[in-house]
Parts: sequence; C-alpha cells; structure tokens
Amino acid sequence: MVTFTHKIADRNGLHARNALRLVQGARTLEHQIYVVCKGRRADACQVIGLMGLMARCGDELVFSIEGPQEKERVKELQELVEEVL
Repeated sequence: MVTFTHKIADRNGLHARNALRLVQGARTLEHQIYVVCKGRRADACQVIGLMGLMARCGDELVFSIEGPQEKERVKELQELVEEVL
C-alpha cells in the first residue's frame, strides 16, 4: 500500500463535478483506492462516498492505493488529483 496527501486547492472543495472526474480516473487504474478526510473514509471509485467526505478548500485528503504495480500507479493518481482538485 502506498499513500500520499493532497490539500484541496479548488475553492469549491470536493464537489460533484471534480468527484466524478476523480472516480472516472481512479477506475482506469484498476487498483483499490481509498480517500480519508477528517476521519471519514471513502472508496475513490464511488461518487457518493467521495461527496460524503464533505471536503472543503484547504482540507487535507489522504489517498491510499493498493494493488500490483502500485508504486508506478501512484504517480498517475497524484497527477490526476493535482489536475482535478
């Protein structure tokens, strides 16, 4: 398992549009990906779960990725997160 953190820069926080883009990208990686914010945990492939985090601008998200070639895939995930959030 590989983890990294990301601070939300989008002034609207983690809203429906960027949550959907995150889910679409996470599903292409074909790994188990979770996001934690303020003690809440969500599957990165579930829009409703991500929205349930209620993450706002400035909140820190902790991403964890697990699966084959996770060290290579974490870079792709980081690029996606930076682009979307």
